[in-house]
This record gives sequence, structure tokens and C-alpha cells, in this order.
Amino acid sequence: MCGITGIFNDVKAKKKAATALIVMKNRGKDASSVVGGANWALGHNLHAIVNYVEQPLDDSFVINGEIYNWKKLGQGNNDAEVAY
Repeated sequence: MCGITGIFNDVKAKKKAATALIVMKNRGKDASSVVGGANWALGHNLHAIVNYVEQPLDDSFVINGEIYNWKKLGQGNNDAEVAY
């Protein structure tokens, strides 16, 4: 299972988020990253089961979810690309 952290209204948010990801490294050993601004940060530890998807997805969005029917979705037209 992936690990997610968010720190807000703190000028040391990026440093604290990075420390939080180290503490919960067992939640995702495949990748780790932090994004943020002047007083906020989002962090994500990735536990890749099928494929690697870079996280956080952009500078303000982190997701922790699973798509169980990804093979079926990859066969037809849909608004998301499915990587095998």
C-alpha cells in the first residue's frame, strides 16, 4: 500500500513531508517524491504492483488508488491510458 503525507501552513513543509516519507518507507519502496510551495507540501511513497506511475501526479495532486479492471479498460476507448 502506498503512503501519502500532506503538510500545510508551515514554512518547513517540504522538509517535514520528506521526513514523514522516510518514516513510512515501508508503505512504498518503489519511489518517493515531494512537491510543494512556500508553506505546503504533498508527499507520496509508491508501492508499484503492476507498473510504475510517477507520483505525485502533478504539483497539486496525489492519488492512492487501485484499478482492478485495468486489463479490460486497456482494450477499449477510455479517457485514461493503461500501461501494461
